Amino acid sequence: MNLSEFIEKVRDNSDLQNALDELVIDAKLQEATELNNSGAEKQANYLIGFSPSEEELDRLYKNLVEGVADCDSFVSDEIVVWFRMENGEGEWPLVKNMSDQEIENIARICSFKLAYDPYAIDSDFEDVEILSCEVLYDGITFSEELQVGLRVKNDELVGSPAPIIKFKLSKPVAPEEFLRSVWNSSVRLLTKASASLGHEECYTGDEDGNSSVLDVEEVDNIVLALKEAHLFVGKTFGFDQMSDGISIGSDWLELKS
Repeated sequence: MNLSEFIEKVRDNSDLQNALDELVIDAKLQEATELNNSGAEKQANYLIGFSPSEEELDRLYKNLVEGVADCDSFVSDEIVVWFRMENGEGEWPLVKNMSDQEIENIARICSFKLAYDPYAIDSDFEDVEILSCEVLYDGITFSEELQVGLRVKNDELVGSPAPIIKFKLSKPVAPEEFLRSVWNSSVRLLTKASASLGHEECYTGDEDGNSSVLDVEEVDNIVLALKEAHLFVGKTFGFDQMSDGISIGSDWLELKS
């Protein structure tokens, strides 16, 4: 894009305008801060003096858009969370207690429980409802491409659950704030043999804050990789189903075709 197009795009979007203002201030660009003009005109004068190429303007605009998407002012009613459940509580399943079917399909011993706590954020979340949950990746079946999931290695169950779920909400919210409201969700592991002996489930969750919100480009790339590896689930569940706890093996994988 040329300079006029760039200024017009930025002028029409207050978030982008603020981002560019902060970029200029943070860089302590004397040419810009000495100007008496404000807003888009100030940035236009700065950019004219800088004489950027169209390629540089394209790159700057892209960086501004990505930066705004990462900041708290960005809101959405569709949010994709990649849970990284690397912390456990309880007895980790032993391979010797797993049946051949469970070893072949580890998801058979796993269930996902959604924990949604809007009150953990602020009063603005009290009326935000989760309308649906689309499972993109079960987080259990090991992915060579993503290097996540569970697998049996040297007669031990290794790895950690990392499901990817797209949430449809009743109204737009800041993605990072929504992430904090579902942080306590968990995957539970229990073999059939252990259940018959009255053993308790092993809970895995994210106590270290490694879960994250994925942007559109990341989702597209990951979904493509999942589909190529035949690991894409693409099954939608209701909020009540996910909150009650849902079997990954029987409810997710068998319906992912």
